[in-house]
Amino acid sequence: MSPQQFFPFGTPEGEPYELPHPCPSCGGGQGVYREEGRHLVGWCTCGHRQRGYVSRADAGLTPRTVSTIRRGVSEGLRRRIYERDGRRCQLCVLQDPDAPVLAFKDFEVGHLIPVSQAIALGLADEQINDDLNLAGMCVPHNEDLGRTGVSESLWLRLLILRRDSA
Repeated sequence: MSPQQFFPFGTPEGEPYELPHPCPSCGGGQGVYREEGRHLVGWCTCGHRQRGYVSRADAGLTPRTVSTIRRGVSEGLRRRIYERDGRRCQLCVLQDPDAPVLAFKDFEVGHLIPVSQAIALGLADEQINDDLNLAGMCVPHNEDLGRTGVSESLWLRLLILRRDSA
């Protein structure tokens, strides 16, 4: 089969990549990978799609880990969440509407669905670090959430609080 049967506009475009095993169509070992959705897909230069997905490590990219995803919460995003949440821990506010305002240095941005669970669910980095999954928290609450995250009912209460505060 020619590349035109797979790619009507010519050979596949993407980042160069050495195939983990020879292409079953042409026997070649060189290809390209490109992002398709949240996956990396490998293609031989002949236009044959490789089985499975390309791992980030095989592509020479940094693997997705809890640490790399957490780094996606930039200082600007942290400051925006700080202002959105009224400079208060959202979990404290649910218990006491008059919870104290936190100094920026004592303010953390926590993931309501923990990063490790979100990865297991197949969520993309952008979804994990989306405003809906982030909440301003005091250090004790952020540490207490650990790997468990918040319950569905607490998450819903937080969303209602945000809606009513807007």
